[in-house]
Amino acid sequence: MLDKDFGGRKIRFVGDCVHGVLAEGTAQTTDPEETVSTATLAAAGIRSSFELAITALEDDGVLDDDHGLGLAVGFELGPIAITRLGVKGAMIRCAVGRNVLGSEVEQRRCRGNETAIGETAYASGSSAVRTMFGSGRKRADLGYVDAADELAGRSDETAKASKALAKALAGGAAGGLLQSSAAPAADYGFAPRRSEPTKPVGFA
Repeated sequence: MLDKDFGGRKIRFVGDCVHGVLAEGTAQTTDPEETVSTATLAAAGIRSSFELAITALEDDGVLDDDHGLGLAVGFELGPIAITRLGVKGAMIRCAVGRNVLGSEVEQRRCRGNETAIGETAYASGSSAVRTMFGSGRKRADLGYVDAADELAGRSDETAKASKALAKALAGGAAGGLLQSSAAPAADYGFAPRRSEPTKPVGFA
């Protein structure tokens, strides 16, 4: 969902936590306000997907009403370095940046139905985003429909575009909920070289 609908990338699973990244702008410049709006919609979309999954599991009798499962979401804005680690055929994405730790701090101050936004993201977001989260930078039960309607109603351009595209998709158009302003970079490619150790010529 993060990649298909919001142009982001899942980095990895860490226990029961999913770490992902996204950005809006061009290959040269990130648009902070648009990125924060998209991240807000993505966080809300993830919560909506989680709630749909819980409902399906309850309907199938896998979970009972007092299962106690929840989803705490935190996100932050800032520079980040992303690479892949490992050997060819067994590589994993890795992301490093202070905002990675910042997003974890925000997530930890949430209960199972809350979403929190970091200080930098809050300051860089549109007035609609700041109003949505309030001075405490935290919001309970923030699903996608509510987030999109609330932001669009306060003239957030990213939310307006998202709602327009969702409407087009309902009419049969192709694509995700949001279209990134810059195409995501292709995965790293590696030349087909031998991977075992080799000896320089002349060495026994």
